[in-house]
Amino acid sequence: MYFDSVKNDPEIINLYNAIKALEEKNENHIYHGYYHAFNVTLLVEKILKGLNYDEEYIDEAKIAAFLHDIGYYLGRKGYPLRSYFYAQNYFKNQNMQLKYEKEVLNAIKNHQHLEATENIMALVLAFANKLDIKGNRLTNYGKAVVGERQLVFINDIDIRLINKDLEITFLVAPEVNLSELEEYGLMPKLFQIIIDFANLLGLKPSVYLNKERWQMFFDIKEGTYAT
Repeated sequence: MYFDSVKNDPEIINLYNAIKALEEKNENHIYHGYYHAFNVTLLVEKILKGLNYDEEYIDEAKIAAFLHDIGYYLGRKGYPLRSYFYAQNYFKNQNMQLKYEKEVLNAIKNHQHLEATENIMALVLAFANKLDIKGNRLTNYGKAVVGERQLVFINDIDIRLINKDLEITFLVAPEVNLSELEEYGLMPKLFQIIIDFANLLGLKPSVYLNKERWQMFFDIKEGTYAT
C-alpha cells in the first residue's frame, strides 16, 4: 500500500503549494491544489468501496486521485498529460511497484472525460473530479462571482453506494442563497453528470440537500426541469 507515503511526501505537498500560489497569481476562481486532491480522493474511495473493490485496487485508485492535477504547476494548458508523465516518473523514482499502474496512469491522463470505459478507475476519478464543488475549492476571486460564490457554503459532499442505490448528499450551511446557487449554470450540468455516471454503471441515483430531497435534481432526472 503506497497511498499514505504519496499523500505525505514533501515533494508532492510543495508542488501543490506552488499550484496554489500560481492560481492566486493568475486570479483563478477555483483551486486545483491539495484540498481538491484530498476531496477527490475521499470521493473515489467511497465509490469504489460501494462497488466492492478490494483494498489494493482502492489504494492505487486513491493515488491516481491524489496526483490527477499535479501537473498544474506549470498552468492549465496540457496539465493532464503533464500529470501523467509526472506520476509515471514518480513511481519509477520511488520504486513503487503498482499492481494497477496502467489503470492509474490512464485515469490521471483522462480525468477530464466522463465516458464509458473498461477502466472503472478512470470513470470514477472523472466523476469524483467533477463532483468536488466544496467551498474550499474557491479562491477569493471565485468568492466574488455571483452564483459561484454560493459554493462556499457547501461544507461537504457525502456518498453512499449500497447495492445499486447511489445517494449523494450536499451538506450546505444555512446561509446559502439556494435560488442563486440553483440559477448558477454549473448546477444543472452537475446534476446531469450524476445521472450520466449512474447510467454508465447501472445505478439508481438520488441527491439530497442536507436531509431533504434536492428537488431540482429529481426534476432534471425526470425531464421536467425548465430553465
